[in-house]
Amino acid sequence: EKSIIILTRVDPHKGYDNLEPLVMQELSGYTVHLIIGNGMIDNRDQKAWGKKFEKVGMKFLVRSTIKGFEKFDLLKRSALLYFPTRFEGFGIPPLEAAYCGTAVACSDLPVLREFGKDAFTYGNPEDKNCIGKTILKALQSMDKIEKNKLRIKKIGKM
Repeated sequence: EKSIIILTRVDPHKGYDNLEPLVMQELSGYTVHLIIGNGMIDNRDQKAWGKKFEKVGMKFLVRSTIKGFEKFDLLKRSALLYFPTRFEGFGIPPLEAAYCGTAVACSDLPVLREFGKDAFTYGNPEDKNCIGKTILKALQSMDKIEKNKLRIKKIGKM
């Protein structure tokens, strides 16, 4: 499915507001699902982002918390998890995405590299150009997830 999922919280360090790198013509036809685990973004912001995505042929959907089975269903159907966090304690969403066989474009943080190794595609979320290339590269590298499937499944069962 041509979906990109973002699992985040409304915290500045989580990167929930770092959507600009996804607004690109190369992603025309994709739907971006912003799933916020706590709170919601302002309606004006939602509409503004919706218009930006629409200009490049994309859809933008925002939801607050969803049930676990819904999250995993969406992860399994999505082409990519975008995870532009600026700080992370462990980084559960990328692990969940990889466990579901979904490509991951995420911040280049030591904690994410520790368990993601070469299964994820890393970039600097503060550099729009860099993370944009990371997103496109991740969408082209499903083999990375496939190669690491057993290792990721072992981590997921811990």
